[in-house]
Amino acid sequence: MGSVVGTGHAVAAGDIVGLSCKVKVRNSAWTQVAVEGRPANSNQWTRLMLCPNAVVGNISWKRFEGSFRVPTGYSQVRVNLLAGWKQDPSRGDAVSWFDDVNLTRTGGEFTQALAPTYAPPRLTFKRLSAEKVSVRVTEATRPFVLVLSETFDKLWQATTSTGKKSTPSRYTRR
Repeated sequence: MGSVVGTGHAVAAGDIVGLSCKVKVRNSAWTQVAVEGRPANSNQWTRLMLCPNAVVGNISWKRFEGSFRVPTGYSQVRVNLLAGWKQDPSRGDAVSWFDDVNLTRTGGEFTQALAPTYAPPRLTFKRLSAEKVSVRVTEATRPFVLVLSETFDKLWQATTSTGKKSTPSRYTRR
């Protein structure tokens, strides 16, 4: 796998970093665009985000976008373009093209101004079985939406510790 690494850019904890890029591949497996971060007290770069997560096969130009909040302790971010490997050696070389790669930063003061003035609830998850999850909610001061990254099932049930039942609903894009 070949890669091209960009230069580091200053960030602060709480900043929102955004990445947008266009990618095109031929006969490729695992072409990726990574955003890496470096803690202030280290020379070691750590992968903070992949966008796209992985491109495989043959695709024409496609735009990918993503963002994340800079974790505490990180002082720099950079882009790493990862070209991937040959998907099928009988089809020749793997080729990955990258274009219009943009890294943006929005300061923490902006995101703090938009953030709610109340503290979010604390959540702990425990998988009890393949089909049962226990979610413990503490420090909730008002109603909130809980989103699970699971495929929705109409048979889901939600029950509070007092036995009150709630009907989960499916999010639909409008």
